[in-house]
Amino acid sequence: MVFGIMIKQVKILCFLLLAGHSLFSQDNNYWSQQYGNVSTLLGGAVVGSYKDNGSIYYNPATLSFTDTIKISLSAALYQSSLLHISNATATDTAYNAYGFKRFPISFYPVFRLNNKSRLGFIYLLRIYSNIKLHDYKNELKDVTNSGKMKRYIGTFDYENRLEESWYGLSYSRVLNKNSSFGLAVYCSYRNQNFTYQYTADVVLDDVKHEYLNTDIYHFLDYDLYKGIIKLGYYHEKNDLSYGGALTLPSFYVLSYSRSSSRFYFSGWQPYLHSDTINSLLISDEINDERINHKYPASFSIGIKKKFLKYNLFLTGEVYFPIENYELMDLEESENTFPVNYRNATDLLLNAETESRLFGNVAVGVEIKIKRNRQLIAGFSTDFNSLPASFDPKGFNISTGRNNIYNLTTGMDIEIRNIKINGGIKLSYGYSRNQKQFVDMTSASTNNFLIGERDYNSNYNYYALNLLLGFNF
Repeated sequence: MVFGIMIKQVKILCFLLLAGHSLFSQDNNYWSQQYGNVSTLLGGAVVGSYKDNGSIYYNPATLSFTDTIKISLSAALYQSSLLHISNATATDTAYNAYGFKRFPISFYPVFRLNNKSRLGFIYLLRIYSNIKLHDYKNELKDVTNSGKMKRYIGTFDYENRLEESWYGLSYSRVLNKNSSFGLAVYCSYRNQNFTYQYTADVVLDDVKHEYLNTDIYHFLDYDLYKGIIKLGYYHEKNDLSYGGALTLPSFYVLSYSRSSSRFYFSGWQPYLHSDTINSLLISDEINDERINHKYPASFSIGIKKKFLKYNLFLTGEVYFPIENYELMDLEESENTFPVNYRNATDLLLNAETESRLFGNVAVGVEIKIKRNRQLIAGFSTDFNSLPASFDPKGFNISTGRNNIYNLTTGMDIEIRNIKINGGIKLSYGYSRNQKQFVDMTSASTNNFLIGERDYNSNYNYYALNLLLGFNF
């Protein structure tokens, strides 16, 4: 057969085949995880109060009021989750992805420097997600619209593993007997391993054993170190306390990355077009490009109000927007085609993201049952940061557009100066009308066997967390 396709058409083809897909995780949700067990039970509504050393994550100025608690440990945080996805790879086909994991211990030791100053250390796992999907189809279909049924075999595999840990040093100084100032500096380590692969085979002729084949593959693995600075103010007097915290935009420290992308198609003859293609290969790989992933600036404010038999906590946080940017600094390289072609690296390997202006709210309540026993409950929102119009070029490693709601309840008990707290956290998240990864039911030669992907994939997420912590 004679190769005859224009470079412009190749660019359009790359865009259509490598364009984005999304799936649930915590990457674009900044409030999915709370820190410090009592703070977690209150839904994270502790910017204007001090409850345990985990509070210094929300507002480093509260560190100055650590009179009795020296060390906080989140000894266990078990999570059981269910992710239900409809129409991801075929119409009327659903996935159920189950997960069970134990988060590592979060550690918050605090030291008194003098009567006015405190120093605290923080370790926490801010994000952990590992989503795996697999689908397989083997059926008879009229893929070429010739009126004859042919054997169609399609396989789909997706894995997106993301982990981000924060290591922090927090300092707070008393301004007067009622107020304090705080500063926290974090080093964030982030690793993401993303793999997307779709392969389809169609037998055209049982005698000649001719076949159609499509192979799409994307891979990205990177390690990123970045810095985050947070400033805080805290004031308490009588039955009211309040505070605010400003998180500055993250800044780059160090990164390492590997990225590759490939599209291969073989054996297609478009019967109603003058051009014919025997095979088409588009491939590129780049190593050790700088990773630019950013954490947005934000401002939070919170209050705590004491009543006769209970305490009420309120917190809100506004996240400022980040304009669309490329995840990697890419340098053009020579791509492999039937003929070599330059200047397609950005299209093949690029991944984009952004963040919109939005806010979250949390409310908590603490009810005294006995002198050393309290009932705690909280509610918080965790809205997704991606704009509704987000449609990246290249391939999309973004991990979802889910809005999540968290409900917590538990007890705080003091036994011989040791506070023990435990409870449960229920989470529900959803997103609607997301673009399919592929649609195997509509795969044909007209769309390179990936199907007519529609915006009809829906996600529902359910999670149960068991909490246990100690304050010494």
